[in-house]
Amino acid sequence: MRPAVLRILDSPRDAAAFIVNDRLDVLAWNPLAAALLCDYAALPPERRNLLWMAFCEPGTWDRFAPEEHERLRTAHVAALRAVCARRPDDVGLRELVARLRTASPEFGRLWAGHEVHMHDRQDRKALRHPAVGPIELDCEVLHISEHDQRLVVLSAPIGTSDHGALRLLATVGLQDLGVG
Repeated sequence: MRPAVLRILDSPRDAAAFIVNDRLDVLAWNPLAAALLCDYAALPPERRNLLWMAFCEPGTWDRFAPEEHERLRTAHVAALRAVCARRPDDVGLRELVARLRTASPEFGRLWAGHEVHMHDRQDRKALRHPAVGPIELDCEVLHISEHDQRLVVLSAPIGTSDHGALRLLATVGLQDLGVG
């Protein structure tokens, strides 16, 4: 990864940011992303994959509002299928798909649907955080073409309660607030 791209993770105080490759492996993240979504450092690298977390690590997916689960999972599977179509001889991709199909019947069901599309560049995400409650965030996805990576940035308009929740999480980080 380019150092300048990594520096972006350190600069936004009010935005959660992380970088994924086209397989949806989480490669890097800022402290707010860890506090908001998942303590990625607590997971072994082979389990820091958005698909693996969505289908096989239920605790890492709990922060997304239940009504978002199907939509997000479907989008992730369709994006992986698009990558597989571009790189049909990639053994690592085939192994990831096989692992997911073995571990998750739900992944298998969605994979069998043969839906293909790339991730949207912008979206709105609904989360339910144990410390700050419901929070809706804007999601911007910036493509880093040189390495086929994406910088995902979650933020809220300044002055909103969602922005306040992000600021609180930025302050407390991964501390257990005893809420929940």
